[in-house]
Amino acid sequence: MNPDDLADSLEELYEDAPSGYLTTRPDGTILRVNATFLAWTGLRREDLVGRRRFDELLTAGGRIYYETHYAPLLRMQGTVREIALEIVCADGGHLPVLVTSTQRQDAAGEPVAVRTVVFNASDRRRYEQELVRARNRERAARERLALLARVSKGLSEVREPVTRARRLAELVVPEFADWVAVRGMTVDESGVVELGMCPAGSDPDREITLQLRGRAGLVGSIELRRSGDRDVFEPDDRSLADDLADRTAIALDIAVALQREHGVAHDLQMSLLSGDPPRVDGVRFASGYDPAVESLEVGGDFFDAFIIRPGIVALVVGDVVGRGLQAAIAMGQLRSATRALALAGRSPSLVLEGLDRFAEATPGCQVATVVFGELDIAARRLRYACAGHPPPLLLGSDGAARYLWDGRSPPLGVTSETRPEATVAVPGGSAVLLYTDGLIEGRREHPDAALERLRSASVRAVSLEAREYVAAVMDAMSVGARATDDVCVLWAQVVDDPATNAMMSHDTDSPAPV
Repeated sequence: MNPDDLADSLEELYEDAPSGYLTTRPDGTILRVNATFLAWTGLRREDLVGRRRFDELLTAGGRIYYETHYAPLLRMQGTVREIALEIVCADGGHLPVLVTSTQRQDAAGEPVAVRTVVFNASDRRRYEQELVRARNRERAARERLALLARVSKGLSEVREPVTRARRLAELVVPEFADWVAVRGMTVDESGVVELGMCPAGSDPDREITLQLRGRAGLVGSIELRRSGDRDVFEPDDRSLADDLADRTAIALDIAVALQREHGVAHDLQMSLLSGDPPRVDGVRFASGYDPAVESLEVGGDFFDAFIIRPGIVALVVGDVVGRGLQAAIAMGQLRSATRALALAGRSPSLVLEGLDRFAEATPGCQVATVVFGELDIAARRLRYACAGHPPPLLLGSDGAARYLWDGRSPPLGVTSETRPEATVAVPGGSAVLLYTDGLIEGRREHPDAALERLRSASVRAVSLEAREYVAAVMDAMSVGARATDDVCVLWAQVVDDPATNAMMSHDTDSPAPV
């Protein structure tokens, strides 16, 4: 075969392969892309090659995942396989894909290029949805066996005695019983939580009443009923009910103890956060903190605001991995290190590079995320850098809001590369919102939807005063969900008239839980 013919055949195989192929620089800049990928997405080769990075083709949630998980794993392992992402097509639609990337290195072991294979997962997604529906039908036959585990987990997720009793009722009705009553003076003022509609029956096989015994003795009772065509309580059901009663009694016992300790927990958590934001002419501040775990354990989320030099204010929000004393210690150390680096006159990018070295030598600080910004009040601009953290939100006085996607890089301690930074104008009346990922994650919704919900909530609250604004945003993001992570929020607004700001300085908020 003529070598030229072979070369043509290989080129045709590459261009018309059943999978998409891209070759990029280590920073993600696209060097080559095949026709299959272009056909799937409607994008043009001339708009991609040398002009855009691969992560810029992803949805907002996908970009965060790429920066915090995909890219670090690729650097450390040299390859990542079958990662589910979504590509934003030319028409604005989203293409579900599975992506596999392999990093090429030169003789010295330095990365020179990344080869990425993209599989169209549209058909797979439809198949998976059908499979999920089939499994759900099968799972319905086994739900009773899993009920005990779900109740144990559900009771551990809430703190108040009455809330734990209601959680039990919500999990039991209608799956296990048609009506449930949890009785006891540790539950609420009336001593009873009742859920469901079921008249008292004459068939004893359709009713179960069990005592709730805690560490100090009898704390109440639980009554279960079934009606209509529902099966009677079999021996296995009664055994399961005994276990439910045991766990409910322990949960109510612990809830009462936690209620007494909540004040201590609150004081401990707040003492580890930053103090009051500074009072600065031309800027208003507000902050909020909402712990996810309602116990004495503390988390690693923090925020800070301080004067670097006259007219320049630092804005910081960070998130250390984990909970408990170690996370709290790491959080305090990281916050102090950030202050020290900023007060030494370093730019945002150099602050993060300094924190990289600090994280490598400090237990608990690796893979922490931080967003650091310098707000120049007179120039009305923000210079910022973001290490693996959710993007800040810039909110204009006219209600327009946009995320700041520039100046981004991986979490602390996972890269030795130079950290980028960016600058954005912050006109009078505009505000910047910094937050931890607990505000947008863990709510059973797509990250893109959570980011859009936060943007919309911020726009709706734009006319509110500082404290009311933060409370409204945090309330809107917590509706219909139980937070699984702490939430920290820092808000800074550039005021049009410094004289007016002097009057408004009394509205500056100290950090307070919502």
